[in-house]
Amino acid sequence: MTFTALAAMLVVHSAADAPFAPHAVRTQEPTAAAQNPDDPYVRATKDYTATDGVFKLWRLKENYMFEVPKAMIGRDFLWVTELKKTPAGMYNGTAVASEVVRWEERDDRMLLRLIRYNVRSNSGDPIDMAVEQSNVAPIIRVFDIKGRSPSGSPLFEVGNFFKNDIPEFSVRGSVSGTGQHSTRSFIQKISMFPNKVNVDVLMTFMPGQASPFGSIFGGPTGSGPRTAVVSHSISLLPEKPMMGRVADSRVGFFSTGYQDYGTDYHGVKEYAFINRYRLEKKDPAADVSEPVKPIIYYISREVPNKWRPYIKQAVEDWQKAFEAAGFKNAILCKDAPSEKEDPNWSPEDGRYSVIRWAPLPIENAMGPSTVDPRSGEIMNAHIILWHDVLKLETDWYFSQASPNDARARRLPFSDELQGKLLRFVVAHELGHTLGLPHNGKGSASVPIKSLRDPKWCAANGTATSIMDYARFNYVAQP
Repeated sequence: MTFTALAAMLVVHSAADAPFAPHAVRTQEPTAAAQNPDDPYVRATKDYTATDGVFKLWRLKENYMFEVPKAMIGRDFLWVTELKKTPAGMYNGTAVASEVVRWEERDDRMLLRLIRYNVRSNSGDPIDMAVEQSNVAPIIRVFDIKGRSPSGSPLFEVGNFFKNDIPEFSVRGSVSGTGQHSTRSFIQKISMFPNKVNVDVLMTFMPGQASPFGSIFGGPTGSGPRTAVVSHSISLLPEKPMMGRVADSRVGFFSTGYQDYGTDYHGVKEYAFINRYRLEKKDPAADVSEPVKPIIYYISREVPNKWRPYIKQAVEDWQKAFEAAGFKNAILCKDAPSEKEDPNWSPEDGRYSVIRWAPLPIENAMGPSTVDPRSGEIMNAHIILWHDVLKLETDWYFSQASPNDARARRLPFSDELQGKLLRFVVAHELGHTLGLPHNGKGSASVPIKSLRDPKWCAANGTATSIMDYARFNYVAQP
């Protein structure tokens, strides 16, 4: 896919919600003591401390309660579960689950329900009722309400819920474990933010059967308990979803599909929205404008320092495509803040797109993203670089380019050459996180005679798309 074709699909004509507010976490002593001491809310929160955020978090030692404001009941939240720290043989940033959930109040109980958008009907016809009746939202968990705040917000206990493996967001299979050791599992931290909550849980499982492919792919090969830090990131979705753009099979994009029963088509209609970031111009009248909210990728703290400049360049190489679509400085790359600069920053935070480094002997990289199923809006993305992608690059370039490039005839490669090869890989994986699949025709469109023309190659490269599995120029020989 050319930059021009990509640009045509990147333009967005929809208003964005206000950007996420900065961290606004406040700890305070309970103020309920001035109220009626016999009130259930006062009794339930006695001796607890409170932290404000999208919910109010009440904590007393290992006991945790949520107080959900009335305005948050019935709103859609995107719940993303990842492995933050892993047993040996696995990698941090492993995606586990991504679902939309919603709080619902029922008498003296709070229901947590799973919301699916894969079947829809918004026609205003009785078929809407049929679709609703045939797609009851599953109940994940029921919580007893312990009391209500003066404004009526329900209060309920959540510590045991998060401390145990939640079936809908289970990590048991991801860590090759079986039964959970509940006495060896603890809530490490719950962080509240204006539009989200992060929950980190230290979980231990009984050992499962080791995969026979573990030693090949870097997976677990030993026995013994499996302990990991699990991250649950629960983010408030925009009240008004981004305007979805219907996928077109003639233009390659990852997409989020659904069935629509509310059309005039004689049968169920299959639709899909392309996966894309939300962008809007600061100056809608300008041919090229900076966006209201740029796309930002953070280089995670664990990425080796010497590769950071090349990774940053790979991300910002994409600015050329966005400029063709009318956006200046639409995509940026930054170092993650240090622990001292921001102790609450986390690469598992659902607000951030992050480039991770996994210390495993796997010769690969990948670029998954998390999507709002209501519209196809990309909410965040991860690029995972396994350590031995450096070896893969070395083997490729040595075997394909050493006849033409003297730098490839001496091992190890210089950091400059290795960094350029890493930039090549990161730019490809970045494209995946923007919603682009592989483009297998990108190199097939280049004639052999052009590959043997130094001037043509200098001007055009060896493939028309970074999303191809493009290789180096092994056609041209001395």
